[in-house]
Amino acid sequence: MNYPHGDLLRRKSEANGYLLPALDAYEIFVAKAEGISVTNDTSVIELVSALNEYREASIYIFEGGVNVPQSNLRSTIMEEFLIWLFKDIFEALGYEQPENYQIGKSIGSYLSLDFAPHSFEAIFGSPGACIHKKDQDFTLGANISIAIDGNGNEPVIETVTLPVIAIECKTYLAKNHLDMCSSTAASLKKAMPYCKYIILAEFIKLGNNATPEFTDVSEIYVVCKAKNTERKKRKDDGMPPHPVHEDVVINLFQMVLAHLQSIWWDPDSVLKSGVVIGRPR
Repeated sequence: MNYPHGDLLRRKSEANGYLLPALDAYEIFVAKAEGISVTNDTSVIELVSALNEYREASIYIFEGGVNVPQSNLRSTIMEEFLIWLFKDIFEALGYEQPENYQIGKSIGSYLSLDFAPHSFEAIFGSPGACIHKKDQDFTLGANISIAIDGNGNEPVIETVTLPVIAIECKTYLAKNHLDMCSSTAASLKKAMPYCKYIILAEFIKLGNNATPEFTDVSEIYVVCKAKNTERKKRKDDGMPPHPVHEDVVINLFQMVLAHLQSIWWDPDSVLKSGVVIGRPR
């Protein structure tokens, strides 16, 4: 398992001594998170409490460094937190974790398959297959291999993630971020209609011109329940960083669990519900 925040913090701490207190706080967080079986609301609250203790000890250390936006130390906290949040999801689901299960940063979520052969003659042996995929901050899904055989020639083989949950993490959500996420959500759902695409932001920076309800984004969570302008003011006033609100994380956890527990396609269920597709909205 790769832990993007912890791995990055350990590497950077070797050359930047000012990060060592944050690394110590991170190790405390990891010890607490490893001891929590995250399967219900109570355990989610425990995990969020441990996260907030770590955030309070580390965020201002990260923000006091050089080239803060490029360092990714702050931005990867929530990416890794999602791995801890869903680490015990199969215990909650009640069945064994498959070997090709994907959690965390994707190896490339499947988007589409195109063909661009050199000529009519070439199409029979080399159809020019091109598999398009996109990295995601966090995914839950299955890693699968796609092979395109070229009439006896060497097949084109790509391993991709088939996402069921895709989450984009933002320190703050602005209009341009929403537009990019909307485009990605539309592409992912063309390939995998039963994928939920979620934006998780700490803060919000959207005006009245934003219309997320008209996009393919399944949900947006603002875990600190604050505007981005409040972030700097809180620091200037000598207050600790905004905490992550446990009720928002519980909502996210329940939404994902319900999606994973549901039946997405069952023709026989039409006779009971009268609904054919049952696609999540």
